[in-house]
Amino acid sequence: MQLGAVALIQDSLFHHWSKKIDPTLAWLCSDHWVSFFQYATFHLNNLFTTSLAHRHQQQMTPTHFHQPSSAFGLRWKSNLFGPVPAWAATPNIATIEALSRQHLCADNLSVKFLTGGAFNKVYLITVSSNTINSQKSYIFRATLPVEPFYKTASEVATLRLLRQRTSLPVPEVFAYDCTTENELGFEWIIMEKVPGVCLREVWRDLSLERKTIVVERLGQLSKELRGKCRFDAIGSLYQPAELSEADLEVAVATDDSDFVIGPIVNSFIFAGKRKPLIKRDRGPYRSDREYLLALMNVELEDKRLLLKLISGKHDKSNGLATVK
Repeated sequence: MQLGAVALIQDSLFHHWSKKIDPTLAWLCSDHWVSFFQYATFHLNNLFTTSLAHRHQQQMTPTHFHQPSSAFGLRWKSNLFGPVPAWAATPNIATIEALSRQHLCADNLSVKFLTGGAFNKVYLITVSSNTINSQKSYIFRATLPVEPFYKTASEVATLRLLRQRTSLPVPEVFAYDCTTENELGFEWIIMEKVPGVCLREVWRDLSLERKTIVVERLGQLSKELRGKCRFDAIGSLYQPAELSEADLEVAVATDDSDFVIGPIVNSFIFAGKRKPLIKRDRGPYRSDREYLLALMNVELEDKRLLLKLISGKHDKSNGLATVK
């Protein structure tokens, strides 16, 4: 059941749909469409780059191609679907223990690595006590600076809104830092450890009756989420006190003064070394049309920068050949 709740949270986290969105375009605005767009543009990008390289291969001499520097701990690599983040540095467990003691006000605790993904590394915090039954567990999550500040700030705001408005079993956030200006060097969150098991690990062993119960419960949670979390713009949730004046000027109010809709956190807009260097309309968007146009414009700007970088590399190579 916990996995279903997490899936619903992820669905809500980065795409807060407008009441006015045309339902016939909902699928186009979904992550499925974005994934297809990424797949297509990745191969177009490869074709485009290969074509230019072939055109100039008789004139070019080997040289190091300047690449924008990455944030600490982050490097980008490519796979079938485009750029994906990778960890260039590992969070220090001793520092995680120190931060956990400070913010949980507990001296007798231990930290161990639990799991990791593309964006985050998750650690289990265990606070010891005299009896096993009274031990407390927490989650420490360190995140890569793929979209500095905004990703962590929006996730914290979303979790807090869901706890306030719905019955979804989302974890309570106890402490967080959405900057890298801390002892760890990464953005991080300390949150409640929600009990449960991964659904895919037990699904095959469940009886048809139990599976029916799970699916019905997920349907109930989805209905509750759609009913209680409706917004007038597409973007990501934030707590107003954390946004800059510039972000607040374009933010869209919600029916709760504790939350606003601000710039969207979307991997299609931030993924890769070049994306932070281009002009990006990150919303919030008042319609699905605005949202789709923003995605397309990001791709166009990205390819213009790629063309400029390739042209610069070619000119530099010709210059070196002339000097020799």
